[in-house]
Amino acid sequence: MDFNLTKEQEQLSDTIQRFVAKEYAVERRKAILASKEGFSREVWAKLGELGLLALQVPEEHGGMSAGAVEVLLAMNAIGKGLLLEPFLPSAILGTALVRELGSAEQQRAILPKLAAGELIVVPAHGEAGARYDLERVATKATASADGFVLEGTKTVVLHAPAADLLIVSARTSGKVDDEAGISLFVVPSARRRWARCRRASTRPSSTPGPASSSASPSASSRRCSTGWPTCSSTSSRPGR
Repeated sequence: MDFNLTKEQEQLSDTIQRFVAKEYAVERRKAILASKEGFSREVWAKLGELGLLALQVPEEHGGMSAGAVEVLLAMNAIGKGLLLEPFLPSAILGTALVRELGSAEQQRAILPKLAAGELIVVPAHGEAGARYDLERVATKATASADGFVLEGTKTVVLHAPAADLLIVSARTSGKVDDEAGISLFVVPSARRRWARCRRASTRPSSTPGPASSSASPSASSRRCSTGWPTCSSTSSRPGR
């Protein structure tokens, strides 16, 4: 088995490391950290230009369909540079959720914009008392005339203040700690004005910290897909 990097992988690694060294000198990082948003949209756009935001996006949606090695190389350089941009929650986790669980319509609408750096999409799954138990979800989703109404609280939503869309887990059936019955919903974040959801009524948190924001949505939303392998997939339109 050959564990050496290919020429393309070596070029990718070199490109990322040079970019981080240029864009994230110590003083530059301090300035970004002290800024209003706590990260740089300019840097985010440049990550898109380099193709790094397209690593997890399929080619048919404008991405690179990259493998685990390419993602590892990107994360290694980004971690070394202590980048403040939402690469892990959006370019990796959020993108993968839409790619694997979103409807065809959602994938067409969201994935190209993720690849281009035009959207930031992050998962909102953790809840108080769950203690890293991924199956423990108390947030409820109730079907309504124009979608679903979500009721509950999510904690530690990474980069929530920067997000355009949240992928919110909510229970459509079962008990709080049941393995089955968990669905995912695409919900416009506070930054995109939750009121854009039809008949929306929301209470987003104003906590500014990128790693400690929470949201208590009670909004009309559209189901993205069921989120656990034990649940059947559901096709629907994204939240607007």
